[in-house]
Amino acid sequence: MRKIRALSVVTCSLLVLGSAPAQPAMADYATEAHDKFAGRSRTYLAYQDDTGSIFEVRFTTTQPGEQRRVRAAVEVIVPRSISDEMVVARHAIRCGPADVDADQYEQLYGVRNVLRGQTYTQKPRYTFTAPQPGQYRCLLWLGTGRPRPSGKKSSSNVFKVGWKSYLQVTEPLHPASGQHFTPEKPSHLLLRGKSSDENVLTWTAPASVSRFSASGDAYITTCTSVGGSLDPVTNQHLCTGHTKIYGSTVNTKLVVGQLRADGSGYCALHYYPSKTGRKTNIIRDIHHVVLFHSGAVAMKTGNGCGRTFRIKVLIKNVSGSTALIHRQGTITAAIPAK
Repeated sequence: MRKIRALSVVTCSLLVLGSAPAQPAMADYATEAHDKFAGRSRTYLAYQDDTGSIFEVRFTTTQPGEQRRVRAAVEVIVPRSISDEMVVARHAIRCGPADVDADQYEQLYGVRNVLRGQTYTQKPRYTFTAPQPGQYRCLLWLGTGRPRPSGKKSSSNVFKVGWKSYLQVTEPLHPASGQHFTPEKPSHLLLRGKSSDENVLTWTAPASVSRFSASGDAYITTCTSVGGSLDPVTNQHLCTGHTKIYGSTVNTKLVVGQLRADGSGYCALHYYPSKTGRKTNIIRDIHHVVLFHSGAVAMKTGNGCGRTFRIKVLIKNVSGSTALIHRQGTITAAIPAK
C-alpha cells in the first residue's frame, strides 16, 4: 500500500482553527469551493487494499501566508454482507500547489475500523496556509484494507462512500488565526492512569477580537495489537511490548485557558464538551478513533485578564490497554470571526 506522507510542520502562534458542525465563530466564513461528486468509484475494495482521492477543490490565494479552513465529511457505509467483522477506513486531507503532484502535499490523517453493517461519519478539519499567492487544490483521500480477514468471500469486503460526504474550503481566514500541528514529531504512548496535554497552542488575540472559535482533535489507537501502531517518524511499531486483548477507555476534553496579563495564572478556563470531559471506549474491533472537540470562546475583560490563551486537548487513559496518540492526526486551533 502506498505510504502516506505526513503534513509538514505548521506550528505558529498565528495559524488557524477548526470548525466542526455549527461553530459560531466560523459561521462568518463563506464556503468558496465545495465538492461532493466522486472523482472515482464510491465503492472502496478492502480486499484489494484500495486507495485513492475521491473529492477535489481548487482555489486561488492572493496574499503570502493566506489561510483557508478545509473541512470534510466522510460517510463510510459497510454492508451487512461482508464476510469480515470489519474493514478499515483511512482518510486524509491533502493540500498543495495545483501544479505539484499530490504525493508531495501536506496532509492531516486519521483511521477507524468500521464494523459490518455500520455507517460511520468522520469530519476532519484542517487549516491550509499558502506560502505565496497562487493556485492551490485540496483532495480528500481514502484508503481501506482488511484488519482481520475471515478467509471467506474475500471479494465481499468493501465500503461505500455515502452522499453525506464532501470536501470544502472557506474564503480566507482572519490573519491572526492560530493552529498547532506537529506531525514531524514522534507519536507517543499514554499508559493506563496517565494524562497528557496534547498540542498546546499559545495564541494571543488581537485587540479587535472579542470572540473566537477553538477546536482540538485527537487521533488515538488502543494497543490491542502491534498493527496500526507504526510511527512514520521513527518507523517503529510503538505498541510493541504493550499489547493487551482488551481496549482502552479514554477521557478527552478541549481546554481553553485565558492567561492573566502578568502571567501569574489563568483568569478564565473553558472546557468542551464539559469540565468532566467525554469518555470513549475504544474497543479492540474499532482499534482507532479520531475525537473532535469544538467551542465558541468569549474574551473575558477585567480581573487582570490578558489576551493570551493556551488551547490544548487533555487526554486521560482511564482504564484498559496502553493508548497511542498519533501526531499526524492530533491538532488544535483558534479562529476569530472575520
